[in-house]
Amino acid sequence: MVFETNIFSELLKNFGSKSVYYWRTKSKQEVDFIVKGKNQVIPIEAKISSNQFRQEGIKSFLKKYQPQNWYIIELEGKKITTIIFFLGS
Repeated sequence: MVFETNIFSELLKNFGSKSVYYWRTKSKQEVDFIVKGKNQVIPIEAKISSNQFRQEGIKSFLKKYQPQNWYIIELEGKKITTIIFFLGS
């Protein structure tokens, strides 16, 4: 949870509170963060380990909204995978 909170904080700093969302369906499919840009939405999963990643939520989102890009940000041991992207204003 602390890892996700840190990712959320960084997303807010970079994109603002009006551009960062959480997505969850009635059947409890979820995506940790949705970043809304000018002409696109980008789903982002934040996981400490790739072993924690469950595909159901992201697959559901991809099927419904068909975004061009999606990301998994993960921290495994001492190695951090960093994703940097630009959405435009």
